[in-house]
Amino acid sequence: MNKIDPVTNPLDKLPALLKKNLDKNLCVCNEVPKMDIINAIVNGATTVAEIKKQTYATMGRGCCKQQVKRLIECLCSPDTEESLSSPLFKNKLYEVEMSHPVIEDLLWRKTTKKYNTDKKVSEEDLNVLFEAMRLSASSINSQPWKFVVIESEEARERMHKTFSRMHAYNQPHVFESSQFILFAHNPYYTRDDYAKVVDKGVEDKRTKPENREAAFAAFGFAEANTDEKGYTGCWTKAQTYIVLGNTLHTLARLKIDSTPIEGIDTELVNKEFKKELDGYWCDVALAIGYHHADDFNTELPKSRLQMDNVLMRI
Repeated sequence: MNKIDPVTNPLDKLPALLKKNLDKNLCVCNEVPKMDIINAIVNGATTVAEIKKQTYATMGRGCCKQQVKRLIECLCSPDTEESLSSPLFKNKLYEVEMSHPVIEDLLWRKTTKKYNTDKKVSEEDLNVLFEAMRLSASSINSQPWKFVVIESEEARERMHKTFSRMHAYNQPHVFESSQFILFAHNPYYTRDDYAKVVDKGVEDKRTKPENREAAFAAFGFAEANTDEKGYTGCWTKAQTYIVLGNTLHTLARLKIDSTPIEGIDTELVNKEFKKELDGYWCDVALAIGYHHADDFNTELPKSRLQMDNVLMRI
């Protein structure tokens, strides 16, 4: 690995993208600023292991490891800033510059495979989480969802037995996680259901009382997604995944681990919790808590398709 020329300003070797937020933490877990890592490289640390030894960066969940590697590549490369700014290299850097808090949260988040049973989510954090779920977006503000939070021993026992036929690999999460949440949708969303939304809008002064009936115009979209039997499940289930995505990001923001679970026996789950679901249907669940030290997934690098595989700007 090439050493950095001490006469040259090391920042001159970085493309503009990597010069941003130098004072912000690149390693979120151990609160190591990007500039501390750059200084370590300037002072001779040319491997991730050396960076870890000098700054403690990458010693947490390892979500910053790839970013550290990129800084080493840039600062220890004989290439000029002009060549580093080439379209080919720019594409790599676009995926690597992760100093924004939103990206840091998403990089931190990994699906938990084993939970620490001794550590529970605080009531304060749960209140923030539940409010974030309630505030989630939905088509025409329909909010066609219901969440059942399983946390008592009796409720866990009931959920545990629903894994008797399939998906046994997810069964341990029921008792090991802090909370196990069922995400359910209304498969037969009606005008009466939407009336609750409209009336709440009037109560919140979003809609003027005299405009109440006019507010039902938006319900035409729900009707367009209703079949001849009144079934709206394809549409309302999609709304549930919007709130699930928001929930996952909120949990990452709170540094709470999670496991989204479609591997449930939907027939048994909906039968067992029929009373609580009250006509709603559950296809997906979510375990939350804090990962165990033996959780192998926390040590694995984050892996996603390259940007140009999933996004096109036209």
